[in-house]
Amino acid sequence: MLSHSAIHEIGIYGLFESKVSTIFETTGLQMACQPRIFSPKGGGYNTTTSISFNLGQEETVTIKVYNAAGRLVKILTEGEMMSTGSNVVYWDGRDDWNHICSSGLYIVTIESKVKTATKTVMVLNK
Repeated sequence: MLSHSAIHEIGIYGLFESKVSTIFETTGLQMACQPRIFSPKGGGYNTTTSISFNLGQEETVTIKVYNAAGRLVKILTEGEMMSTGSNVVYWDGRDDWNHICSSGLYIVTIESKVKTATKTVMVLNK
């Protein structure tokens, strides 16, 4: 079950990922982002994150990145045919105008005709 919470005040918050299987994992779309914290500027961190996912069949896929406010930051693929099995796409922490995104949480979504999966990643510019 997906849970959503609104933040109404400035403060320090924690984000935790449930270890319970989601409907996406049981319907054939599994997704991972590694590393979950990266820095486009380097500073001892990886400069990209890999977005890997498995497809049960060849499908058209769209992968987008949103900021924590829900605004679209980057379209990594749009309507691209991806093959059955393992696939990987990389995000370098830049927006659609090639500007380095500010530090913060970003939401990566993968959409096919019948499935959607999301993960959060952290951009940390040092």
